[in-house]
Amino acid sequence: MHEVIVVPEKRRMEALHHLLEGRARSAIRGLEASGRLRSDWIWAVVSASGRLRSVGIAIANAGSTATILVSRPHTPAEVPLATAVIEAARAGCRAQPIDLLQALLGPDDSWSLEAYRAASFDVLADLHTLRVRIGLNETPPPLPLGVRLRTGTDAELVAVMEATYEATLDCASLRGLRRTQDILDGHRSGGLVHEDLVQILTRDSTPIGCAVVTCGPNAVADLAYIGLIPAARGCGLGECALRHMVYRAARHGARHMRLAVDDVNTPARSVYHRLGFTRESTQRAVIHSVRRLQVGRADTEMSTAHRQGGNPSGG
Repeated sequence: MHEVIVVPEKRRMEALHHLLEGRARSAIRGLEASGRLRSDWIWAVVSASGRLRSVGIAIANAGSTATILVSRPHTPAEVPLATAVIEAARAGCRAQPIDLLQALLGPDDSWSLEAYRAASFDVLADLHTLRVRIGLNETPPPLPLGVRLRTGTDAELVAVMEATYEATLDCASLRGLRRTQDILDGHRSGGLVHEDLVQILTRDSTPIGCAVVTCGPNAVADLAYIGLIPAARGCGLGECALRHMVYRAARHGARHMRLAVDDVNTPARSVYHRLGFTRESTQRAVIHSVRRLQVGRADTEMSTAHRQGGNPSGG
């Protein structure tokens, strides 16, 4: 067993430097300023001489999730140290209104993966980050007859999102582990939200899909979510809707669009590549369900109705 401590304030920066290993420290400063990194959410294994051996932090996210970052093990002997820190972070988050813990690892970082697995994390997916350059001169094709994009209430968005999860190939094992309203809140948290970039796709007035795009710094828009119900897939509607969302993002000043897609989602990857998206990186996502939720549609609708109660959540 390895003793894990909450890092005292006087060693806070030392611990963060150990964790970052020379990587950009401005991100941590930004997290501190935003309040997402709490002073008691930095843990470490300390040697008998007082040297930091492994450091981990938890970062609170929108949508009842938190991200766990831990020092990357460089030898097999360091794996148990990382596991001990991850377990301490997991225990610390359990007392908070957090349903899901997550981490993103390099696809070849086998020792970190071993540490997270030993701390009861499961592999969710290998996620490819794709990007495409966009411009104002790109005109989207007309939507098919009877099909339109429109804004909707949170209740409508939650209902259609749930319908698009059926037989999904994108992070399928997440289904049921989070409330859909929390997922929607998480999608919106990625940047500036414009009304015309959170859309429901309808056919003959019936919702058949939805899309959420946020605008971030450096003229980059993120495709946070796009999905269709099973009956609407395979006929080009997803590609058509995405072209419209790209066009709208460009009108809001975006010059690039970015997204993450599950490696196993071959149909979506084909559409993205056809539209010019190219791969920037690949990361392995691991997750741990803090409360082992099993949210069914009825439970989600009840939760959503309770949460909405005259006070719809915003972006």
